[in-house]
Amino acid sequence: MAEQKKPQGPFYKRKGFIPLLLFLFLLTLLFMSTRLTGRPPQIDSITPRIGYPGDIMVVQGKFFGDTRNGGEVVISGYSPISSEYLEWTAERISLRIPEDVHSGLVYVQTKKGRSKETLFTNREQVPVVLSAPGAPGQPYINELGEESG
Repeated sequence: MAEQKKPQGPFYKRKGFIPLLLFLFLLTLLFMSTRLTGRPPQIDSITPRIGYPGDIMVVQGKFFGDTRNGGEVVISGYSPISSEYLEWTAERISLRIPEDVHSGLVYVQTKKGRSKETLFTNREQVPVVLSAPGAPGQPYINELGEESG
């Protein structure tokens, strides 16, 4: 004779329902907390990528925050002073490139975190190609031709 199955009660009285419900609640809470706390800044582009000190740098991206509020753009380890910032919005930062800045990595730091870096080159540090020797009697390369052989 076959065993009769015991009828199951409502789904909320079944074994494992409470732990599942608790797990879903915690997962929802985690999702909501990441939405409320914000995201770290994200740089999409900087203009100019190669520039002179005194030029205006524009950083485009996301999650910068509507106001500066302690945030900063760091250029090759140098943090510009407050007066060098011209504009700060959630998606755009404009600042004057400081006089003492070197070529290097640029990132945005806010209370929400730090962006990935992008490269900036100080045009004053770019080597200049000479068409003659730097000093009389010094050797120099006049032309490069195709490799033969």
